[in-house]
Parts: sequence; C-alpha cells; structure tokens
Amino acid sequence: MSKAWRVVITIVLIAVLFATVCIGVGLLTGANFSRVYSVFNSRYNVEANYNVYYNWLTKDLYNWFISLF
Repeated sequence: MSKAWRVVITIVLIAVLFATVCIGVGLLTGANFSRVYSVFNSRYNVEANYNVYYNWLTKDLYNWFISLF
C-alpha cells in the first residue's frame, strides 16, 4: 500500500511542478493574472462556487454549531 501512495504522491508532485513551470513561463512571456482568472472562472465558475461554500460555512454550519448548545 505504501508503494501505491508513493506513486500517487509522485504524480501529484509532478503535476504541481508542471503547473508551476507553466505559470512561470506564462508570466515571463507577458501573461496577465486577470486574463488567467477570467478564463479559469469562465470554465469552472469559481465565483459562484465560492459563494455557495462561503454561505454554507457562514450560515448553515454556524447555525448547526450553535444549535448544539
């Protein structure tokens, strides 16, 4: 089992390293973070998901926690 985890961790670290290199090359060639964010947001709808999780944490989870006492 530890060998399987070693493979998984290796793959994740390679993916993170690859992403870091891609972002670095993009910045060196004149990329703009607002453009990257707009493309990422249009694909994954980050703002809507953020609002859903934020509301869940601040309202639903908080109310559940308060109801315990």
